[in-house]
Amino acid sequence: MRAGRRFPFLPTLPLTAQALSGEVEHYLTPQALLSSSMARNTFLEGWVAAAELDQSAMVGYLRNIQAEHGATTAFLCPIAPVAPTT
Repeated sequence: MRAGRRFPFLPTLPLTAQALSGEVEHYLTPQALLSSSMARNTFLEGWVAAAELDQSAMVGYLRNIQAEHGATTAFLCPIAPVAPTT
C-alpha cells in the first residue's frame, strides 16, 4: 500500500510546517531585533557599568521601549561581569 493512501495527510505536512515556521518567524523576529538592539545600546551599557543607583532614567527608557513597540513589558537583566579566576 502506498504511503499516500495510508497517510493522506503526508503531502500537506511540508506546507503546514512551512506555514507554521512563517508564523513563528512573524511573531519572534521583532522581539529578537529589539533585544539585539538593546544589547548593543551604549546608554544601557554605560548605565549598567556605572552601577547606577538612580533607576528613574532606566524606568523612563524601558517605558519608552514599551510605548514605541507596543510591548506588554520591557525589562533589563544585567549580567555582572565574572571576575577572572587565577
